[in-house]
Amino acid sequence: MALSDEDRRRVAAQWMRDNTAPIAAARAAVLGAVVAIDDWIEANQATLVTALPAAFRTGTTPGQKADLFADVLARRAGRHRAEEDG
Repeated sequence: MALSDEDRRRVAAQWMRDNTAPIAAARAAVLGAVVAIDDWIEANQATLVTALPAAFRTGTTPGQKADLFADVLARRAGRHRAEEDG
């Protein structure tokens, strides 16, 4: 389910607080990016689920699939730490 407008505003606001590198984009552009990302996820969710191995696809809840998706994105962004990292 797509985020509400309020949730989108909150994501944009928190991202701006958390971001430490300068950006050449106004607040409205950050919100626009959040909207675009959320819309993309909504539009492509079925494609992602179809791409998952059948055992995982059928053996997990939508929340578990979303959690794993978020963990993969966080790791790609350098924000996910695993016990195995030491």
